[in-house]
Amino acid sequence: MKTFEYAAEFEPGNKLGVIVVTFPDVPEAITEGIGKDDATRQASDALGVALLSYPLRGLPIPKARARTGHKVSVPADIAAKLAVLDAFTVSGLSKSELARRLKRTKGKSGAFLIQCTQQN
Repeated sequence: MKTFEYAAEFEPGNKLGVIVVTFPDVPEAITEGIGKDDATRQASDALGVALLSYPLRGLPIPKARARTGHKVSVPADIAAKLAVLDAFTVSGLSKSELARRLKRTKGKSGAFLIQCTQQN
């Protein structure tokens, strides 16, 4: 399964011990943590939430292009959701065709895709 791993930039925050994390390829993902371990955990969550917003806005999930920086992956449950949404987009299927194949009504197929983006 695709891991959705992106390069992150870690910079000192305004307060002692705080590290601010940004992602050049996903500008919506900005977070901070106390120390590198906490900042990395926070970055993983922020990256996942930001990437899930792309399909909801009708945008493609951005490619990981940045080559420098600390690599951060989204949590496994979010990676699975992103993989489903990405596969749907790449397939070119309409929501109507997905509904037909799932033997559901069109409204329920859209709901299925929305459920893929929601966190538990």
